[in-house]
This record gives sequence, C-alpha cells and structure tokens, in this order.
Amino acid sequence: MSTLDLSRLVRPQTRAGKLIAQCPACAQSGGDKSAQHLVVFEDGAGKWGCVQYPGDKEHRRQIAALVGIESDATFAPRARPPVRPQPAPAPRKLDLPVLRIPTVGELAQLADLRQLPFFAGLELAVQAGVLRCAEMLDAGETVTAWLLLDSSHRCAQARRLDGKPWRGIGDVKAKTLPGSQAAWPIGAADIGAKPFVALCEGGPDTLAAWSLAWWEGKAEKIAPVCVAGAGNTLHADALPLFRGKGIWLFPHHDNAGERARLNWTAQLLGAGALWVQPFSVAPHKDLNEWLTACRAEIGGAL
Repeated sequence: MSTLDLSRLVRPQTRAGKLIAQCPACAQSGGDKSAQHLVVFEDGAGKWGCVQYPGDKEHRRQIAALVGIESDATFAPRARPPVRPQPAPAPRKLDLPVLRIPTVGELAQLADLRQLPFFAGLELAVQAGVLRCAEMLDAGETVTAWLLLDSSHRCAQARRLDGKPWRGIGDVKAKTLPGSQAAWPIGAADIGAKPFVALCEGGPDTLAAWSLAWWEGKAEKIAPVCVAGAGNTLHADALPLFRGKGIWLFPHHDNAGERARLNWTAQLLGAGALWVQPFSVAPHKDLNEWLTACRAEIGGAL
C-alpha cells in the first residue's frame, strides 16, 4: 500500500480520527470541488482511498502517482454516500434607486468632471442603457449620482455627480449598490454581437472607453465593460459572454492593475476569447487620465 505525502494534499482536515481532503485524481478532471473525496484513516497514518471510486484500482494508482510516496495503491475504503453539495443561496436582489436618463446638462457636467474632451461617448452609453442618473441619499443629504449598470441588473456602481466622496460609507468615491455581485463585469450582459470589448477597471475608465470608441468611429464594434475593482475576479457566469471576442484590457498603471491584468487575461483566454491585448496608458495612471492628456491637443471640449 502506498503512503501519501500529506503535505501535498489540498484542504486537509481531521474528522473523527480520519483525514479528509480533496482527491487529486478527481480534481484533475474538475471534480471534488468540496474537498471531501479522499479519506485517510488513523489520523492520516493509515489506509486510504477515494469514496467516489471505491474498488477502482486505476483511480487509486492516479492518486498514488500524484501525491504518493510509493508506487502502488491497493486499498479501497468502505463506500459511503457521496457528499451532496448544498445549493448556493439565491443572490440578493439588486437594490436600485429610481433611475432616469441624464439631461444634456448632466452629461456636460459629467464630461467636465472627468475632464473628457466631449460628451458624445457618454450619450452612446446612455443609449446602450449603461449610464443612468438618480437622486440618492448620502448621510441624510439628497444628491445626484451617475450609475453604471447593464441589463442583467447583477451589479451597479454609483458616484456622486459633484465628484465628492460618499460621506455615508467612509468617504469613498465609488459606491457598489446593495445586492450587487461585485465580480460581475458591468456591460458584459450587453456585449451581444460586437466583436471587440474594452474591459476597464472602474467607472471613469469605462466612460473614457465609450468616449474613445466614439472618437475612433468604432462604437458599433466595441463594447466597453466595467470591472468594479482590480481585486475582482471575473464572475464565472459572465465568462462565456467573452468567447470569440477580441479584448483590449485597460487596467490601472499600478501594482494592483498589473495583478488584475494577469488574472483577467488568464480567465478570458481560458473562456475562449479570441485574443487579449493590454492597452498601455503609461506614463498616466489610467485611461481617463490618458484621454484627459489628449484634451489640450484637440482644443478642449467640443
């Protein structure tokens, strides 16, 4: 009987004198997400086996080859019913304020706030249903906010139109609304048949991407999409929506942005994206600042 190298086991835990961990053979084929299949008796020092494949010698050989110290595995533990994963709780419904179409004056104010050279791109975001305004409470004060969301209503992020931070949540600029699935990339639900995606870190860069798409005359081909923060891993439900697309990445020019670039690139290519290409905004911090730097070159707002 092979001895297992316990240091190589994934998520080991002791229960009633048995060591339970993820079966490496099951994991190779995408199974045992709950890390419950591998059982080692006598507190990890005794006989062992996979409860999903009792009596399967080939399966035990695979385990031994992956984490065994010796080459042969001959023991199958007593079979027990497979662990039934508990269903995930239903996601909380997104708590949205009363949304409305921004006025022309508000679009001009937002373009000026973000120092965009024009607000034509913002009008495209409004037409796509991604950009809205609302009156919201902040520490007892009613303020006007601009929000990004998509038709899935799985995530929405709001910022004050006056550019001030939200006092009621600790003076932060962006407010992810209650009930949001923060990992959902806003705009992914509405990519549709557009062949290209501009995947941006944060709302201001997403507005800049809409502006840049209009400026380059490619608004009908490019879908700007917002990830609410660099620390978010893209939601698994959204990944199929990027299959077959060419994707430009616009992470911030900092360490967190670099980590996000690597993480998102791996996810997108794994999901079947046609290609993933980072867009360098250096020496600027982000796409919004990069586009702002172009403002003087084209003579200010149009």
